[in-house]
Amino acid sequence: MNTFDDNRNLTHQVTYELGRAIVQGKYAAGDSFPTEAQMCRHYQISRSVIREAVKMLTAKKLISSRPRQGIRVLPPSAWNVFDPDVLQWSLSSRPSVQLLREFTELRMALEPDAAALAAGRADQASVAEIHRALQQLDAAARGDDDSVEAAIAFHTAVLRASDNRFFIQLCHFIHTAIGADTATNQVILASALSDYQMVAQAIASADESAARRAMQRLLSGLAPRAGAAPVAQAS
Repeated sequence: MNTFDDNRNLTHQVTYELGRAIVQGKYAAGDSFPTEAQMCRHYQISRSVIREAVKMLTAKKLISSRPRQGIRVLPPSAWNVFDPDVLQWSLSSRPSVQLLREFTELRMALEPDAAALAAGRADQASVAEIHRALQQLDAAARGDDDSVEAAIAFHTAVLRASDNRFFIQLCHFIHTAIGADTATNQVILASALSDYQMVAQAIASADESAARRAMQRLLSGLAPRAGAAPVAQAS
């Protein structure tokens, strides 16, 4: 029987169920995937819906589908990890230490430069947004706000203040990465609050070097929780 919610798009529901199953290891790399006919019988839906779902999973690099070769599951190294759905599926249940470490390593490679750009380009509105996020962090450190949402607000505000479309496109990535890090809590924020303040102050003062160093220091302090090595401090 088709148990899907009729109020949601069938194609997206099938894509979600199959994609999450792949990412969470139900199907290993190289395994044969159910055929279109098998999936039609299982979900009791039309072949056109299944074909669209297969196309979406192929675009996300989770599977390959070729004539006479069937559907095969691709290895994690091939997955489009910047795809919002793949990110969410990867982090929706007990993400591995390796995955969190890789997230942190990428953040350490990018966010200090984003902070430096923000210091050089942020307008009054952007600085005000960062200041509001800092106030939210302060409230979260006291237990008066959500620590994860506060951290997300600050880091995405810095990315937007960089005025660089590529950094801004990373906001969803950062949102997902921080949201999955269950170690982001009141105690952690309280210990890192002074580092957050230094980042905000450097950006408000238009000091690019100081903003880069402050963000490096902040992320280096947060990195060990995810198993990443501390980033080298700029001189």
